[in-house]
Amino acid sequence: MIKEMSEVPVDVKKLIDLLGQPEKGELNYDGKERPLSRLEALRELKRLEAKGIISPPKKRFGVNVHIHTSESFSIFRSPTEAAWAGYRAGLEVMGINDHYTISGHKEFRRACKILGLKSTFSIEAMAMSEEAKNSGERYNDPKNPGRIYLCGKGVVHDLEAGSASEHLLRSIRRAFRERCERMTEKVSSLLSSIDSSLSLSFDDVLKLTPHGNVTERHIAQAVIETIRSRYPKREDQRKLLEKMIGNINDEDLSREDKLQNLVRNRLLKANGPAYVEEPKEVFPSIETLVKLFRDYGAIPTYPVLGNPITEKEKNLDSLFGELEEYGIYAVEVIPKRNTRERLREVLKEAEKHGFPVFSGTEHNTKAPEPLLDEFSKDPEFLPVFRKGANLLLGHHFLSEYC
Repeated sequence: MIKEMSEVPVDVKKLIDLLGQPEKGELNYDGKERPLSRLEALRELKRLEAKGIISPPKKRFGVNVHIHTSESFSIFRSPTEAAWAGYRAGLEVMGINDHYTISGHKEFRRACKILGLKSTFSIEAMAMSEEAKNSGERYNDPKNPGRIYLCGKGVVHDLEAGSASEHLLRSIRRAFRERCERMTEKVSSLLSSIDSSLSLSFDDVLKLTPHGNVTERHIAQAVIETIRSRYPKREDQRKLLEKMIGNINDEDLSREDKLQNLVRNRLLKANGPAYVEEPKEVFPSIETLVKLFRDYGAIPTYPVLGNPITEKEKNLDSLFGELEEYGIYAVEVIPKRNTRERLREVLKEAEKHGFPVFSGTEHNTKAPEPLLDEFSKDPEFLPVFRKGANLLLGHHFLSEYC
């Protein structure tokens, strides 16, 4: 890794910071002129590494093909910053996997090429099984029966302009955005009722995104930043927030990721004062979403939740059989969410059905977590995860000749 930050030359620190700075044309651009673009700063860091000013990264070990970036929501401020983190962590393969967008793929590809880091490109979205919803059965969304997260692993091209899939994705994004706008209005009214000097506009939320892919997490972040701008002292922030969402303990107040999750869960989720129900059109059928992923040239994939074990995931053989009926022949795991025994069960069932297994860490909050958890490094599981990552690399490579 880089030497301790206190030992790193000031110029190197500035270059590292540039990797996550917004640029002209992005909604979060702050108008400040910067000496280098993100990718230019990355090239300079690589040059300094070659000169020995920056120590080389860790020895290549482990794979992570599911990380989010700022194009959906993440601790990483840009795809370039994510690639740099993966490179310095010594990943063999790293994969971008944002919700409802491939906007970060081009930058991530270029950044990984500069670093010599093998890369994969994916997308994530939600579908709905009306049958499971009506019967109260959950897949991999532990709070909502019928909802199912799916990934398109190995995107090789954009959706065809004017196609049904492109129209569907645009409609989903638009509906989610309108929902977030309505929730922002509710939040603003609540803020103003507590303190007439406070308000929150949808532009305030949009400015936390590079290209307008707004989520509940952005609203929660905007709420906290708005309160902090008015009340610099932490205790004053606590008093106002508690009027909105109830008691907040010291740990939640001091941890950015925990505080954002608390605000989101109590304010924006069901039964919260700013909750707005998702419109039905944001949840296509499983068959429709599988087709959309295939139109990207991607491999439709089911992320196994792991914990808690839901009704649909209780019997893995039955689940995998159902996935096959939908045309889904791959699964993904976030290893840290599982016990060792549960991971063994999932991998055994995947082998039985001939499914590849992809793995990752999400990184879709502001929590500063490692890019490889303990199970991802475990010799019992690593060969399976490495095989899955290599399959994706092969998929990308061979697709160039189709």
